[in-house]
Amino acid sequence: MSSQSTIESVTKPNTKENKAQSDSFRRLVMVELYTLLIELISGVYMFISGVSLIPMVVHSVFGVVAGVIGVLLVFRSLKLSKNTRNFCVIGFLFVVIAGIAGALFVASGYTVDAYSYLMAASFVISGAFYSFTLSAR
Repeated sequence: MSSQSTIESVTKPNTKENKAQSDSFRRLVMVELYTLLIELISGVYMFISGVSLIPMVVHSVFGVVAGVIGVLLVFRSLKLSKNTRNFCVIGFLFVVIAGIAGALFVASGYTVDAYSYLMAASFVISGAFYSFTLSAR
């Protein structure tokens, strides 16, 4: 296959291969959004009921999973539009900010509520940016 035909197959918007890539990317975005939702719900649960081991582990694991999926989305978005790529990078940066804020909150002995609020806000903002990728062209 020549390089010209490769370029054409990547740039043609309606080929079966591009549609399959787009569909799998959208599914990965949805998995990330559900992961962020579980992350948020587990954080709210801990806020209401108090910090205990099992919810903390669930919350932490889903935070790490959100970060890993975020990395995958950034790499997958490199082949897509500039808007999609930008939304993925910004969404991932907010997941990183949330992770840092969470680590600082734990390191403070759960006493500095500003870190908790920053973590929650960052997860919500990252979810917003990831959802923008579903309609970006």
